[in-house]
Amino acid sequence: DEAIARRGTKTEDFSEEDTSDINDSLILDTPESPLADAVANVLTMTLLKKAQLKSTVMPQVQQYAWDKAANSNQPLAHTVVLLNSGGDATQAAAILSGLTAEQSTIERALAMNWLAKYMATMPPVVLPAPAGAWAKHKLTGGGEDWRWVGQGVP
Repeated sequence: DEAIARRGTKTEDFSEEDTSDINDSLILDTPESPLADAVANVLTMTLLKKAQLKSTVMPQVQQYAWDKAANSNQPLAHTVVLLNSGGDATQAAAILSGLTAEQSTIERALAMNWLAKYMATMPPVVLPAPAGAWAKHKLTGGGEDWRWVGQGVP
């Protein structure tokens, strides 16, 4: 947080158009880009929030960083926004489904790791039981599936 304040991040830096490809690495390819700075700011806000500390960065800089990261096409940026905002499992699943092998390995690994930890804290989704003669069956790995026990084909 102090490094961000000392560096003198300007809000106009964040307003630049995000022209990066979804497969570009924020960490390795463009660490000095406005989007990378925005992601670093949002991640810093997340860490400060968890440590119950106040930020010394101006609120408008925080908001610009938040908006820049939230409106980007980068899964890592969306992940740090989700970690800070406390979104739901549906949002985390949407980010996970957007990860591809073509994306930067380090960023994909960070996003997957952070999302896995985040989703582990979420309450499990309880789906309604199917109508008809279906029976819940426990699997050896701890999961469940439904099996048809009625007459004929369901």
